[in-house]
Amino acid sequence: MVYPVHNQQADAMTLFLADNTQVNLPGNGNANAGAAITRISYHGLTYDRVGDWVVADGTQLTASYPGAQNVYLTTPQHFEVVYHHNGP
Repeated sequence: MVYPVHNQQADAMTLFLADNTQVNLPGNGNANAGAAITRISYHGLTYDRVGDWVVADGTQLTASYPGAQNVYLTTPQHFEVVYHHNGP
């Protein structure tokens, strides 16, 4: 499995994968995730995935943080995987 991810934010994110690996996603950069993405760290906060991972292998994802409590991974078909920050 490979999920190419593009970060449209200027600052880096860390992707935490289902196989217990981490992937650095540079600001305005790209990286490949080799498993489902379970959590995202951004600006020192952790965002947990809401719901199941239903993204097909090879799907290009775009990471965004429009503000508030969520980080989004969006497919070209505009399907969004939501990651929510619950902590302080």
